[in-house]
Amino acid sequence: MKKEELFNIIGEIDEQKVAGASVTMDTKKKLRHIWLKLGTMAACLCLVVVSVLYGEHGQVTQQPSDTPGPSVIQPETEKANLIVANEVKNIMTADMDVQFSHYDRLSEVEKESMLKQFETVTGLNYNDFIAKISDAYVYMSFYSVDVPADDARTEYIPHDYVFEYQTEQSGEVRIAICPDEEPLRDCVIVYNNPTQSEINGISAVIYGYQGTFIAEFSYENINYEIETKNITLEELENLLVDIMK
Repeated sequence: MKKEELFNIIGEIDEQKVAGASVTMDTKKKLRHIWLKLGTMAACLCLVVVSVLYGEHGQVTQQPSDTPGPSVIQPETEKANLIVANEVKNIMTADMDVQFSHYDRLSEVEKESMLKQFETVTGLNYNDFIAKISDAYVYMSFYSVDVPADDARTEYIPHDYVFEYQTEQSGEVRIAICPDEEPLRDCVIVYNNPTQSEINGISAVIYGYQGTFIAEFSYENINYEIETKNITLEELENLLVDIMK
């Protein structure tokens, strides 16, 4: 999708507020979807970078309190996943012109047809994908986020496919998949050169905001965005490991 089309979908953003951010907005701007729900959509503009949190499986070595910088977990093994949460704060809102197709509400015949379309578009088998997710996560829903197919906006077509899960501890996980480009978000993340994480040799970018983590990565020619709420960074790492195998 072209940049102009995305702006048509999302609407206007207060340029003066964006210009007042402490970092420069460049080609790394991302218009992304965050916790899409039925009804009015809220957009998040992450404006101020406040810290970077590091994590890595292994023995913990805490820096002295008078030493600036993040705490780093030193690995016990030679090879380990590097998990880095780039922390941001502050949000602003906008509207987003999207519709939703909830496949769980379809008849069995309609659902089977849509799942075949999902496999054709993404190359992923629905049952094989959900089998990757740990039993600690309870499947809640599967739907697509649909965008206008033309300027007249008389027809909407799937842009993202989304799986939603919950945990017994009130944790929430949203996995968005898009084969052609990054999953949609009505959020502009202003963050120059975020620190990369690495999971199973795959690069990812993780942002943290008030207990929410947002992980972005590409795996086997599919673009992913995973958003979590009330999930620890270690739990997010385990989820990413399960998906990237």
